[in-house]
Amino acid sequence: MRFYICILFLLIGTSGFAQIPDGYYDNADGKSGDELKTALYNIIKGHTEYAYTSSSTDTWDILKEADKDPNNSANVIGIYSGFSMDGAAEYNSAQGWSREHVWAKSRGDFGTSKGAGTDCHHIVAKDVSTNSARSNRNFDECSDPYTDNAGNYIGATDSFTSSTEFLWKPRAEVKGDVARMLSYMATRYEGESGEPDLELTEILQANESKEPFHAKLSVLLTWHEEDPVSPKELDRNEVIYGYQNNRNPFIDHPEYNECIWGAGCNEDESKITLSVNSLPHFGSTPTWEGSSIQSYVLTAENITEDVIVTSTPDFRISLNQINYGLQKTISLSDALNGKEIYVQFFPTSGISQDYTAEIIHESGSAFESVSVSGTEISNPFESEISIIGLNKTYTGEPISAIVQTSPSYLEYDITYDGERISPIDVGSYEVEVTIQENTHFGSAVGTLIIGAADAEFSFRHTEFEYDGNPKEIEVLTDPEPLNVIVTYDGNFNAPTNAGTYSVYAVVDDPNGSGSATTTMIINQAEADFDITDINQNYDGTSKSVSVNTTPEGLNYTVTYNGSEIPPKNVGTYSVTATIINESNHFGSQNTQLTIIPITALIQVGNTEHDYDGSPKEVTVETDPQGLNTIVLYDDSETAPTEVGTYTVDVSIDEEGYVGSASTTMNINEVITGLSDDLIDEFLVYPNPVSNVLSIESNERSIVKLINNKGHVVFEGVGDKEININGYQKGVYLLTVDDSIQKVIVE
Repeated sequence: MRFYICILFLLIGTSGFAQIPDGYYDNADGKSGDELKTALYNIIKGHTEYAYTSSSTDTWDILKEADKDPNNSANVIGIYSGFSMDGAAEYNSAQGWSREHVWAKSRGDFGTSKGAGTDCHHIVAKDVSTNSARSNRNFDECSDPYTDNAGNYIGATDSFTSSTEFLWKPRAEVKGDVARMLSYMATRYEGESGEPDLELTEILQANESKEPFHAKLSVLLTWHEEDPVSPKELDRNEVIYGYQNNRNPFIDHPEYNECIWGAGCNEDESKITLSVNSLPHFGSTPTWEGSSIQSYVLTAENITEDVIVTSTPDFRISLNQINYGLQKTISLSDALNGKEIYVQFFPTSGISQDYTAEIIHESGSAFESVSVSGTEISNPFESEISIIGLNKTYTGEPISAIVQTSPSYLEYDITYDGERISPIDVGSYEVEVTIQENTHFGSAVGTLIIGAADAEFSFRHTEFEYDGNPKEIEVLTDPEPLNVIVTYDGNFNAPTNAGTYSVYAVVDDPNGSGSATTTMIINQAEADFDITDINQNYDGTSKSVSVNTTPEGLNYTVTYNGSEIPPKNVGTYSVTATIINESNHFGSQNTQLTIIPITALIQVGNTEHDYDGSPKEVTVETDPQGLNTIVLYDDSETAPTEVGTYTVDVSIDEEGYVGSASTTMNINEVITGLSDDLIDEFLVYPNPVSNVLSIESNERSIVKLINNKGHVVFEGVGDKEININGYQKGVYLLTVDDSIQKVIVE
């Protein structure tokens, strides 16, 4: 029988049960106190971290899923206020929602950095002004109701604060959630790997304290028991686990709180005892009418978790005979002391039939059930129907009338001018409502009127860069979509050219009215330059660079060292090309122009002279002909007169030309008074000579070689050869005894 009951329980259970991976908590089994806390730390540490705010997945994205309003998936629920807030309005200049660090980020001074600062097991959605009110207050009992009077979401919050102490108490349905979040943080962050070492404490902390402590431990343990784990909390744990790959152990195993911070783990077997195994048949009950109430008592022993009581849709349960539902939670203390459970048969199918079911009671491993039965009798009733909210303003979204039925849970069909689709556009629509129930009947009609909206405008893409294409501003209306006519400086055509344009937008739509103005700017585009011919040879004419622009054909001016006149002479010039007289483009570019001189050829002649007391000059010819030159003789421009050998340097001295040449010039001493018979008495060869000079003379003749300065450079007796390598070029005198001959050394 127990196997059947478990299967039935799974079929009718809610979606909020945790899906704990097999073996996830194996290393924590059998442990308690600090040993258990350490084991849990090793299980949940090293989770996947996300940025606090990022263009990729961040804490905003995770909270939109974790704290999603079950009745409106586009909204999130604020933890302390219970307000349903637009999920897309992330902060939104304090008019949207914010993110709450339940373990205040100043308690440990970890801010919003990855790790404790972005761990979504304790970061939750919250109204902006409520976020400020909570601040970093200690969690403790207090009694001043907090009402939110600022921002886009206002009203009573069911949370409490204190005007005399720095305290905060969450609303009743989440105070256990808060306690388990703080238990998680005190377990997950133990001071390793640069993380904060967070601890729960009994000592209330000053608001300016940055110590890693949070109070108040004993109160948090009480809240944990008074507000047991809910299906919503289980679902949230699954969502965070899907992102961070770690779980909150105190949601999966609420008994861990007592094992670590309470009296310790009780190893005795847990047990649930019911005063009956089954309730008497509830009798025949009409559809949508409740039967008489029956009750039984539950008592538990050695349990560490609240008792979850789950029924089926046709047998409602209550713990106070006022609030009936399909699932109830009996607190740990109530279960241990004994708790009465009330049951009412409430059939809704509209079909006459018999019912049997099991009501399940479960706490940890403890499990018991009670059998219930009843008979439904079909008896339809006429329903009262009210159609309200019939005067609306166009929003761009489908608009529906509000239907109220008595009783309120009835299903109905509604049409607008015979269509089941809610209208959007301005107009009048006949509304007809018809009850669609076996147990009830009825219908009603009304007229839904949708009036035109007074549109609000916003503009996007108001600044462009010229590219030759028309530029259109983007106009957004609230509500949208509305047809809008836009003009630019009074023209309907979107402008192309650079400039500043006055934009006028006016609604042209039966669903709305209104107009707005703004300014659109098309900025000039920067042109590109390609400057060529920047190295040219001198030829005496003006030299200009070549300029091409992108786009082609733009007007420009070019200056050379600041002047618009192209240069002629050799040199390097700073060149600047600048766009001018163009409404759609601007730009400039700098480079250099180099005019390169021509290298001329130089030929030097007339380098041998006999001394006669007058200046001696070389002859110079240039190619091209007629170029001015500078001639230096041993670095002097004065032509030499005296006998000797001179280094001659010739350089071009003409604009646009370069060139140089070097050689030597000789002025030779002239020897006179020599008789022909003296000259002819011996033979020398070759003459001129460049290597070895041979002499044919008497073997005992005295041989001397004298340079043009009268110095004897060689002397010998009977020598037949003189090696003249290394001698300077010029005219020498060779004497053999009393005979003399002139010798030319090349």
